[in-house]
Amino acid sequence: MIKAIRKKYYSNSIHTNLFTISLLLFLIVMVPTMLFTNYYNNHKNRIQFQSMATSNLDLSYKAMVPVLEGASKVSFSVLGNTTVQNALSTAWTSPQREVAVEDILYNLCSASPFRLSAYLYDFSGHHYSSEYSNRKHLLYTDITSLPCYQKVWDAEGKPMVFNAKEIYNNTEGLSVVRIIKDLNTLEDKGLLVVNIEMENLINVFTDDKVLHSQGFILDAQENNILGEDIAQAADYIQKSTAEKETIILRGKKEKQILSFRILPEWNLVIGSVGQMPQTGMMEAIPGIVLTLFLSVTMIWIGILFVSHSLAKPITTLANKMSSFAPGAYSEIETRFSESNEIGRLAKCYNEMAKEISDLMKQEIAAEKHRKHLELNLLQNQFKPHFLYNTLDHARVLVLSGDTQNAGRLLQAMGIYYKTILSKGRTTISISDEVNTIHQYIKILSFAGELGYEMEYEIDESVKNLEILKFILQPLVENSIKHGVYGLDDGIIRIAFHLLEDDTLVIRVSDNGRGMQEEQKQELLEASFHSSSKSFGLAATLERLRLFYGEACKINIFDNDPGLKIEIKISEFTKNEKGES
Repeated sequence: MIKAIRKKYYSNSIHTNLFTISLLLFLIVMVPTMLFTNYYNNHKNRIQFQSMATSNLDLSYKAMVPVLEGASKVSFSVLGNTTVQNALSTAWTSPQREVAVEDILYNLCSASPFRLSAYLYDFSGHHYSSEYSNRKHLLYTDITSLPCYQKVWDAEGKPMVFNAKEIYNNTEGLSVVRIIKDLNTLEDKGLLVVNIEMENLINVFTDDKVLHSQGFILDAQENNILGEDIAQAADYIQKSTAEKETIILRGKKEKQILSFRILPEWNLVIGSVGQMPQTGMMEAIPGIVLTLFLSVTMIWIGILFVSHSLAKPITTLANKMSSFAPGAYSEIETRFSESNEIGRLAKCYNEMAKEISDLMKQEIAAEKHRKHLELNLLQNQFKPHFLYNTLDHARVLVLSGDTQNAGRLLQAMGIYYKTILSKGRTTISISDEVNTIHQYIKILSFAGELGYEMEYEIDESVKNLEILKFILQPLVENSIKHGVYGLDDGIIRIAFHLLEDDTLVIRVSDNGRGMQEEQKQELLEASFHSSSKSFGLAATLERLRLFYGEACKINIFDNDPGLKIEIKISEFTKNEKGES
């Protein structure tokens, strides 16, 4: 009797307060829903505008690169021209020679689809030019007094890009500058300046009528070539570590959408800054009110239906579910039949728990595989720049007539890359790994960068053992750049020893400048995701840990003087193929 009265009381209470609860729910949900809807609309618009700005940036980049490459090709063509070489090889000039050289400059600039002009200066005061309109005037009569001359000279004949204002006092735009050398003696003969006019740079950027954006090109001093003041954007770009990014800048009165891309090979930054349109909250109020009204009405009707039929079985099922510890995706037992809604819900929960558990295992395996692939990709990032420099040295040797040394350099490069590639294998013999260093050092010697000695201590018993490839070069490169570079008596030692307990010990040491304790700790804790300055070395240590797992121990010690990196791999011969 008491239970029946209590049941009837609770039922009447629910029905009596249902309408009041619905009204309160409407009022409580109204304001947060309006705020959320406004936030969602702004977020959606922000994503769309960011996508639009990124697309415009990609178009500008695709238009900008051919302009720079066109100017660079003109400069390269002038470098190898026989008439230009003959004109610069003598201290005197004549009207006929001046006309011939200027015709060459004019033809090369005219062949380009872009509006270019070229000026060729020698060290005796003569100059030749190809100009469409107003003749440009140097900041200083002596070309060696130009602010950019030292940087161009340090580039050893490679083209460099500068703000035209660093060279001329009456023009705007970009200038591709390079030293012209005698191809026979490699002696500096003059300075070539290929100018990219302002109209070419302006045409690079898309006319964006939605974001009302303005394009910019920043030089090495963060001056905008196009002239507009973008101090806030330039300050953000200076602090950013991203090579390409689209972001919203929040100012005092309005938001700006900044999209930029760094062109490291040209020492430039291109991008655009536009106004970020905002969506007002008032525009969303009618839809919000209608949605809330319909939602509360459906909730009110739904409560009436479910309060009688599902309250008790749901409470029972919820109690069973809440008995499990967080993260324990275990199946639950239920007495409800699968023909019942609660039974089907329990079955779905069990299936979901099993799928979540399986997905977690797959995700862990996929994450490990992803890291391995990323590290392999990182390995390939070292090659293009090194390959470019090697081919460039070989080209200089060929142009200078030293074909014998050019052949030796190319042979060393071929052996080096053949060993590194190893037909796609992950591991190579220790002998081959050491051979890559031999070839690497030989290549550096042709570039005049070898001012140190190499010493090797390799046990005969380990030479044919397999090891993860491409681990020595980043270690040796670190010793060169941060240790012995510039020292007269620099020594780098490489050692491989196999201990009696089947532990392989790898040591790379030098007698250079050493490293502070904070730097050592940072390097040991860094990974290829970190912002460590020793990016290649950190990535190599990460590859070793990933490949050999807990069997690999890495330490960094002072060598007094210098630095010693020690790698120990336990049970090496058992896990020689990376079984760990």
